[in-house]
Amino acid sequence: MKPIYNRFFFDFYEGAPLPWACQQLVYRGLLLPGKSEEMPLLPGGSSQAPLYRWWVVPEYLEPVLRPGYDHFKAYDMDGYAIDLQGLQDAGSYVRKQLKPRLRTSLRSKTRKLEASGSIRYEWLFGPDATQEVYTEAMDALKKMIQARFQERGDQHERLRTWQSLEEIGLDLIHSKRASLFLIYKGTKPIAICFNRHWGPVFSFSIPSYDLEFGNYGMGHILIYKQLEWALKNNYLLFDMGMGPMRYKDEWCNYTYRFNTWIIYRKSSITARVYALSRIGLLRLKNQLKSWKADQLYRRIRSTLKK
Repeated sequence: MKPIYNRFFFDFYEGAPLPWACQQLVYRGLLLPGKSEEMPLLPGGSSQAPLYRWWVVPEYLEPVLRPGYDHFKAYDMDGYAIDLQGLQDAGSYVRKQLKPRLRTSLRSKTRKLEASGSIRYEWLFGPDATQEVYTEAMDALKKMIQARFQERGDQHERLRTWQSLEEIGLDLIHSKRASLFLIYKGTKPIAICFNRHWGPVFSFSIPSYDLEFGNYGMGHILIYKQLEWALKNNYLLFDMGMGPMRYKDEWCNYTYRFNTWIIYRKSSITARVYALSRIGLLRLKNQLKSWKADQLYRRIRSTLKK
C-alpha cells in the first residue's frame, strides 16, 4: 500500500491545486484561496485513495480534511517568518528587532545606494505585468543566482527546475499568487526577488542581486523594502521559509515547524496501521537526531574503517 505523495508547501505555492483529501486551507481563521484537485482515479475502479502523504506542511496553515479522513503528523524542519500582526510599520519593527549595528548599516547603505542616483523600486504583481518585462526580469534573476553560487562554489537548488518556474511564473503573477520585486539602477536591475502569495501570507522566496552591488547589503535592503510593502498591503505573515540562515535569525520574530502529514481513510484499518507505522518511524528518526545518534554512528563507522 503506497500513499499518494504531495510536496505540500512547494506544489501549492507554485499554483497546483490542493491535494484532493484537503477540502480547505485556513490561516488563523481566514480561508485561503485555492481549490482541491479532482478526485483521483485509482487502479481497480476505486476513486477514494486510503492514504496520502504530505511533505513540509507549515504549522501556521490548517488543512481541513474531507469527511472520513484523519491524520498523523511528524516534524520535518524549522521555518522562519516575521509575524506582522500588530506591527505599525517596517521602521518601528527594525528598531525593535535588529541589533544596533545592523540597523545602522541598513540605514546608511540604503541612503548611500539611493544617493548614487537613478535608483527605483518596481513590482510585477497582477494582470498588468507584461511578458517582455517578466522575461527580462527572470533572465536577470537567473544570471544573478548563477554568478553568486558560482562564486560560492555551489549550486542553487531552484536552478534545476528553473524552466518550469518560468513557464508558470507569469500566470501566478497575473493571478496575484506570485510577484517580482525589482531594484533598478537606471534601466539595469541590480536586485530581484521572486515571491509567492497565499491570501494574507507573503513568502520571500527567491532573492538575488548583482555582485557589483554586494557592498550595499542588498539582501537586507530587499527584505526591508518588501516588508514595507507587505505591511502597507495588510499581509499578516512575512514568511522566509525553511532552513536556518543568519539573516533569518536577525530578521525573524517567529519560528514555526514544517510537518509531514500522513492522511488515512478512517474506514480502512490497513490504512490506519500503515499511517501509524510510518509516522512512528519518522518520530523515531527525529528522536535519534535529537540525541545526535547519526553523528555517533558516523564516528563509529569512521573509527572501524581505520
